[in-house]
Amino acid sequence: YLLKTDEAKEALLDSLHRAAVFSGVDVAGFCIMDNHFHVCCQLPKRDPGAVPDEEVLRRAEYVKGRDGFRRMMVELDALRASGDIDGYNERLRALRARMYDISQFVKTFLEVFSRRFREQTGYVGRLWGDRFKSVLMKDTAQFRRCLKYIALNPVRAGMVNRIVAYAWNTQGAARRGDEFAKRCAELEEDDDAEGVWRLFENGVALVDHYDRARRARTTPPSETIDELIAQGVSRRQIAIIYGFYLQNGEPDVDAVERRDPWKAPDPEPEEEP
Repeated sequence: YLLKTDEAKEALLDSLHRAAVFSGVDVAGFCIMDNHFHVCCQLPKRDPGAVPDEEVLRRAEYVKGRDGFRRMMVELDALRASGDIDGYNERLRALRARMYDISQFVKTFLEVFSRRFREQTGYVGRLWGDRFKSVLMKDTAQFRRCLKYIALNPVRAGMVNRIVAYAWNTQGAARRGDEFAKRCAELEEDDDAEGVWRLFENGVALVDHYDRARRARTTPPSETIDELIAQGVSRRQIAIIYGFYLQNGEPDVDAVERRDPWKAPDPEPEEEP
């Protein structure tokens, strides 16, 4: 697999960081597997044309590489020295056109990694398969579910039994000290973030079991949730991590109490006349 080694995964993570800086994209979560990766990001609504020239060049240095950036600066200096201001501005315009755009962000990300991977390995040939798939998050609840889905990939694959035990997702990379991953984790703006992380730490295997039960449309044993509650995890936190949400986006605590998110509450008994 292309990303089987730690060196390849480290190169991909570094490339993700560099592309995010250049593109102005906020990465909220990621997971790098042996043969694919997931990224969840937020795209600020900003005008690329308002980015100052100095900032454009600063960002370009992140993705061009030392030699590439030096060549670019030689070309830009030559354009200015010859009085070709239109040519100079066109080069900067082309760089700005790749900012604050999800397709251009992914293109930049893959280009940066491909260049680095080929330099390290001498690989010749196509690296990637089909075009990337993107899904627009409609609300906060879907955003949280996406982050959970991404984080659980290595657990579902049987590679680890806890999310934070995997070195190449947001939580695991942040735990081992990666500064970029720490900043990504900070974007999970949730009042229960600390508790949810504790649930990831202690109960992720149970969460994965419950996800399988949900897909099978069966009711998981009550002991699953009871054990988490015994660990000190609040019902609100359990609802968040399981993805139990009301239509207004608030965690459905009652679903945790029922131990079954699809079962309607028992009707109130009718009073006898």
